Amino acid sequence: SAAGQYTFALFPDNRTYVLPPGFAPNGIPVNRAKPDDVIILYGLGFGPVTPNLTAGTLVEQSNQLPSFQAFFAGVQATVQFAGLVQTYTGLYQFNIVVPHVPASDTTPFTFSINGTPGTQNLLIPIGN
Repeated sequence: SAAGQYTFALFPDNRTYVLPPGFAPNGIPVNRAKPDDVIILYGLGFGPVTPNLTAGTLVEQSNQLPSFQAFFAGVQATVQFAGLVQTYTGLYQFNIVVPHVPASDTTPFTFSINGTPGTQNLLIPIGN
């Protein structure tokens, strides 16, 4: 089985976490992502966006991180949005369409920025 940590991902309801059933404490809604689902990931420290915004300031305008690419088990995903979240400081959001990959609770999730791969061993549960 693959070793790693689950991504911090939500479904568009901003309530249901992308985790295997039974993984979270009772009362926290979880579900596996399925091909063609849009899921939302959040993170910190992904670097400069376009247009460039001063680090540490409240984000007040739309922006994007155009060089961000996401992969599920090596299959490139469609990234609908990658950039800083407006009304926050330093919080990145990634809206990603799950590609057609086999179901697994330990699907490797990888990303790159400007062709440089991320270094974490991330997992995401995929259902069918």
